[in-house]
Amino acid sequence: MDFKLISQYAGSDAHYKALNEILEDKGYKKFKALSAFVTLGGLVMIEKSLEKFLERGNEVSWIIGIDQAVTTKEALEFLRALQLKYPGKAQFKIFTAGTNQYIFHPKVFFFEGEREFIIITGSANSTEGGLLANFELSSKIKLQKDNDLGRAAYEEFERVWRQYSTPEEPLKEENFIDLCSTNGEVILSSFDDKERETSEKRSSTRLEHPLKGISKGSDIASKIKEKHGPRTGVRKNKSDKESHKHTKATAKTKAKATELLDGYNFLIMDILKETRGTQVQIPKKAKKLFFTDMDQIELHYREAGKVSFEAERPFIYLDNDTVRIELSAIKGKDRPLITKIALVPGSENVFVYEILSKGSQDHTDLDSLLETDGNRTRKDSRRWIIK
Repeated sequence: MDFKLISQYAGSDAHYKALNEILEDKGYKKFKALSAFVTLGGLVMIEKSLEKFLERGNEVSWIIGIDQAVTTKEALEFLRALQLKYPGKAQFKIFTAGTNQYIFHPKVFFFEGEREFIIITGSANSTEGGLLANFELSSKIKLQKDNDLGRAAYEEFERVWRQYSTPEEPLKEENFIDLCSTNGEVILSSFDDKERETSEKRSSTRLEHPLKGISKGSDIASKIKEKHGPRTGVRKNKSDKESHKHTKATAKTKAKATELLDGYNFLIMDILKETRGTQVQIPKKAKKLFFTDMDQIELHYREAGKVSFEAERPFIYLDNDTVRIELSAIKGKDRPLITKIALVPGSENVFVYEILSKGSQDHTDLDSLLETDGNRTRKDSRRWIIK
């Protein structure tokens, strides 16, 4: 066994050089890769070696992630063109759970020869940063097929490859997509025409997963909870002390509100005449304080004591001072309403919300709390408070 650490430090020992060296070695006939993120900048650095590898009649199989809007349209089009040029030899597929909440994140390069194979695995994605510019670290291991260690390692890699190429539960075949298929074309059409240029652009793009219709987020969450129990380490959000410039609520109102809150961490907010029927605009300050850096949440609705799963909801960032999220339960209800959103204890991004209609005692009590202690972006805008 040969072992080496590829320490890509300020451009030295760059990953792309290691990949090119192996691709150009005529002793290797198969190349398999699992890459969370792929960009054209990364592919260009191995383009010539990859093309020559295929020209020699060798096989390339690559599983790619498209989550969080890092992989680019240009990269996928580049790989799709290779697959069309070398049918039966080049195969590029996308693996995704259809959600940005549980993303595909491996980084593995596997090269197979007749008697030996090489595995490179570590932090490096197939991007310009991952293969050259970033500070990355990977293990490069060369093993022989004819000894116990080599056979065990080979079988272990094949097991992992099967896990993704023939998806195991809770994912299904629809979560594994050929770039040259109809669904592959749908994915390509969902991307921007050029690579992400700024972190703000990337942040806004990642909110809408191109395959959100096949999302397995709730199934994955259930499986995690089944195996490991509720997640811990919940962030505790604190209200902005500087924003408390209003008269304090009466002791009676506060006591009643506390009773309604049941000791949880809540966002209480007006629902006014929204610009879209079921999409509520949350002030950006409220979003930042209560939902911190979350771009998507698992949302449940509570009515008459019964809680039911609604959907995984992304936050849509607007140009003004609000963030939009869809709450289906407000459809058809007379405004104004008040919503009470709670973080589920033991979770990181699972929330339950209720809708309180005008005329109910709960609405009256929380309306009083919002009027005396609530925050406002400007006069006559929606009121909100975190308790």
